[in-house]
Amino acid sequence: MFKNAAILSLSLLVATPALANDSLAVQMGYEPGEYNTSELVQIMFAENLDATIQTIHRNRAAFNAEVAAAAAHLLGTTSVSASN
Repeated sequence: MFKNAAILSLSLLVATPALANDSLAVQMGYEPGEYNTSELVQIMFAENLDATIQTIHRNRAAFNAEVAAAAAHLLGTTSVSASN
C-alpha cells in the first residue's frame, strides 16, 4: 500500500509542472509544449516580444548544434543532423 502511494505521489510530483506549463502556455496564447516555463516567463515580461522570441529560437538552435557536435564527437562521426 505504501509503495503504491509513494509511486502515485512521485508521478503527480513529476506531472504537475508540465500541466502548469501547459496551462500557462494556453493562457498566453501559445501551444502547450511550444515553450518551456522559463521561456514563457521571459516572453511574459518581455519589453520587445519579437526580439525575445527570436533570441529564444536562436538559443535553441545554438544548443541543438552543440548537442549534435558533442554527439558526433562521442560517436566518432563527423556530422550529426540536429533538428529544431
